Amino acid sequence: MDFGADGEQAQKTPGRPAHKEKENEFMNSSYEEFRNSVLRMVQEYYGNEAWVMVDKLKKLNRPDQEGLSILIKGKNVCPVIYLNNYYDEWNCGKSIEAIAADIIEVYKKHCNDMQEFDMEAFRDYQKVEGHLFCRLVNYENNRGLLKELPHIRFHDLALVYFYASDDITDFEMKITVKNDFLEMWHITKEQLHQRALQNTRNRMDFQLTSIKSVIEDLISMKPEVPHGSEDSDSMGISEVISRIDEDNGPSIYVLSNQQLMYGAVGVFFDEVLRMASNRLQEDFYVLPSSIHECLIVPVEGFKDLGAEYLKEVVQFVNENYVNPAEILGDCVYRYDCSEEKLSIVA
Repeated sequence: MDFGADGEQAQKTPGRPAHKEKENEFMNSSYEEFRNSVLRMVQEYYGNEAWVMVDKLKKLNRPDQEGLSILIKGKNVCPVIYLNNYYDEWNCGKSIEAIAADIIEVYKKHCNDMQEFDMEAFRDYQKVEGHLFCRLVNYENNRGLLKELPHIRFHDLALVYFYASDDITDFEMKITVKNDFLEMWHITKEQLHQRALQNTRNRMDFQLTSIKSVIEDLISMKPEVPHGSEDSDSMGISEVISRIDEDNGPSIYVLSNQQLMYGAVGVFFDEVLRMASNRLQEDFYVLPSSIHECLIVPVEGFKDLGAEYLKEVVQFVNENYVNPAEILGDCVYRYDCSEEKLSIVA
């Protein structure tokens, strides 16, 4: 079983690429020449000691990419090294020999950090059920891959499931649960859902934290605005921070978890939304900051701006500050305290 260099399991099942330009890149004869040359040189280096292969990988929130795997004989886990950046380096004049050497060096570094994966234990549901969790991703951005994953639609999002290693703080070492895992574990989708909800609820430790310092850091990282484009101030960020700076300004919170990983899933839990409601004592907007956190914004404090204005802020931040692989969405939600209901309002 392979894992990406970031610790995530490599998805080897072929399918329609998330972005057409990536598909074109994979079909480009120049790219094929590069890929085959790298593959040959790395295989020559390892000889009969390892299998070297290139696969197209499908991952949540990301376009399809090709990755090179080096599986040493006798091992069952290996890092996956993505080729995109190396291809760019080759186009800029770097030699295949130098690139192959870099890939081998990266492999050795990551391989030493990876522990053997117990596939027999992974097939035993009783041994994995305590390691199953859930997280939220954007539905439309992952529509193709979601066909292969058990999931639940949640507004414009999807709740998906993953297996995490023994260390609850290390969600980087994870495996996204696929449909065929259910058959392997002899369980239903509902059983998976309930167990993952229980683990997520009990072990992610959701919390609300003041946003003021976080937004100040965001402003300090303001990107250079291209000539002729709208300044970020016109998109509302300065307006938001100015209101927080007021002595009696609205209280805005970050909703995440202690691990600061996949904490946005907290909005799926009624008790977490009630916790925020008890803290603010009024209706509030939920802004999807990323897959790791959401912003909780009091409606009363921004009633003159409204949900559409806040949506523009979310869109601008997503386009300019958030890692594309971590974008959750552009919609703004409102939580009605009296009805205990979350709805999309923009």
